[in-house]
Amino acid sequence: MAVVGAVLAGGQSSRMGRDTALIVVEGLPLAARTANVLATAGCTNVCLVGRQHTLSGLDWPVIADHGTGYHPLAGVAAVLSRYPAGLVLVAPCDLVNLSATHITALLQHGGPCVASTGGRTHPLLAVYPGSYATMASVLATQGAPAMRLCRDLPTVELAPPALIDANHASDLPR
Repeated sequence: MAVVGAVLAGGQSSRMGRDTALIVVEGLPLAARTANVLATAGCTNVCLVGRQHTLSGLDWPVIADHGTGYHPLAGVAAVLSRYPAGLVLVAPCDLVNLSATHITALLQHGGPCVASTGGRTHPLLAVYPGSYATMASVLATQGAPAMRLCRDLPTVELAPPALIDANHASDLPR
């Protein structure tokens, strides 16, 4: 079964101080870099999910996130609602060392699952069924932790190295 790839790129970037999705690492904005990883690993119909009008300049289709505030599950809900009968692999744009190997491990699971590295579950790096769209939207509206969306999914332990979230400029590769 084909799995759609979706890069979550609509965060507020308050800790980073500038739009994380557009920070250039190894010659590409993080959102485009992550989209390339998903496509290379075998995801189909890869897209960016966010509100920034600047995402449209990154040469990937953009799904608008119309949620209130900046809850990441609003973006998850937006893309899941587009594929109600399918599977969608979501990945945040700020995992600076995300690789095709990580994504392949999730795809090889063959169904809904959530990533884990070093004992830490990553609810925004997961394969979700489209049927979770309403639940994601409700949880986003409630301000619930993203972990609630994946609590019933099997966990796939990814090979090292552990994933690195770029929440601050000091987290970026040098």
